[in-house]
Amino acid sequence: MAHYISSFISPLGMILIEILDGENNPVLTLTTEVMTGHVAVYHGDRIWRVKADPNWSLGDTALALFDLAHEADLPDDLRTLGLAALQNSLTKLCARLASATA
Repeated sequence: MAHYISSFISPLGMILIEILDGENNPVLTLTTEVMTGHVAVYHGDRIWRVKADPNWSLGDTALALFDLAHEADLPDDLRTLGLAALQNSLTKLCARLASATA
């Protein structure tokens, strides 16, 4: 099955990575929940959450999400795809921020 990646990461620490199926339905979501103060992984009807510290940097938040995705009971292919998407999005954001401050 083909999967598509939708991602948004802000320098302020908001993260949304979605792995979508061929019909654009999310099959895996890695995200920050700003209103509840958690990082979370969604897969099907299951949710894994960890309380986030409001003083965390973007790197701290991403690391907590990375660790949570490793702990969650996910299919290996989706876990690998989700973590690669998170890493790729963070790398792109860091490159944009570096060029903006250069």
